Amino acid sequence: MDINRRCYNCFKEKPDSSGPCPYCGFDLEENAKKYPVALRAGTVLNSRYLIGRVLGQGGFGITYLAWDRKLGARVAVKEYMPGEMAARVDGTTVSVMSEARTEDFSYGKERFSEEARTLAKFMGQPNIAGVTDYFDENDVIVLNNTKVIPARLFGRKDTGAHIEVFLLKQISDKVWEVLINPSKRVKEETLIDISPDLYVKVLTRQNEGKWLVELHYDGDFYSILDKVGNIPLPPYIERTMTDEQLKHLDYDRYQTVYAQKEGSVAAPTAGLHFTKEILEKLQNKGVQICNVTLNVGLGTFRPVKVENILEHKMDSEEFEICAKTAKIITEAKKQGKKITAVGTTSVRTLETCMQKYGEIIETIDDSTLFIYPGFEFKVVDRLITNFHLPKSTLIMLVSAFAGKDFVFKAYEEAIKEKYKFYSYGDCMLIN
Repeated sequence: MDINRRCYNCFKEKPDSSGPCPYCGFDLEENAKKYPVALRAGTVLNSRYLIGRVLGQGGFGITYLAWDRKLGARVAVKEYMPGEMAARVDGTTVSVMSEARTEDFSYGKERFSEEARTLAKFMGQPNIAGVTDYFDENDVIVLNNTKVIPARLFGRKDTGAHIEVFLLKQISDKVWEVLINPSKRVKEETLIDISPDLYVKVLTRQNEGKWLVELHYDGDFYSILDKVGNIPLPPYIERTMTDEQLKHLDYDRYQTVYAQKEGSVAAPTAGLHFTKEILEKLQNKGVQICNVTLNVGLGTFRPVKVENILEHKMDSEEFEICAKTAKIITEAKKQGKKITAVGTTSVRTLETCMQKYGEIIETIDDSTLFIYPGFEFKVVDRLITNFHLPKSTLIMLVSAFAGKDFVFKAYEEAIKEKYKFYSYGDCMLIN
């Protein structure tokens, strides 16, 4: 076959070397313009894979459609090519762009290799498929578009004592509900210097270890927070907070691609699995996608510490449902379409609204809904969610949705197959 006349999407020979493919409509020139750092179509990797079009670029790599010469079939090939820190050397070799980014580059490469090994292990398993395979025009997917703020602030008292202030919830213009560590070193009126642009004044102690504080600053608060704050990663993910480059890497990674509204202190992690390409593919299949907002706080991740779960109290979390989303879901339920919630926060938003108002309406409200086995779901039909910590409200919600025995059996299988748990781990779709 003449390589100049090959289509790098359907891999058929075109009658002419220029212009879109007459069989599938693919235009290589447009694809190359969109992804300028990608491998050139026609490149052969490992003497086996003929590289074709770029399927997508994001996170740590570029995904290509390729022709597997050994299998005689189209396959997906993913290349480690992290943006803004990598350069292409000798055509196909990828290297770190500057010595200053070596640690970031090595960390990303390790994560990329882990993901590749996991994907390779799943290939051929009948129960593993792309998320888009499960949805069509009879589905509505609901995303939580909240955005994580860099809520961890490190400062000092005038005595020099180190203090951490963890922002939880904005109460008014400059008053926030926070956690303080170590709390024994502060009292009412204590001042904590965070940076030349920001200091914290302690107001009053609240229940369950929380405090009210007043933030003092000039200018745009979120711009200042971006400079001095740290992403509130879960404690089981260790980071050196003085490493600015790694901190900014997490700032991008611990955020959904559709995050819009700032206010969360933890990511709605089920959404981390979605790329812009996946969302576009779903929409092209006729799937309706809409947004709600629930600002994730203590209510989501505070563990259950009581023997009787009825005694557990959920912290209040603000949520918002816009008129467009309310209309889409209401119409979808009438038409018998399935509502899929991406993450437990989307579930709690929808079910709280239904419980309070008897329907899905445009509203800004607060949720203290604790969902555990026995709860009757009235809105959500399917759930995409990560694997959660034991003794958490999250695993109780999932057990309420699918049944405790079924969920625990799924967790046993996940442990056996070495799936990854928690925030940066794998997820599941529950019907």
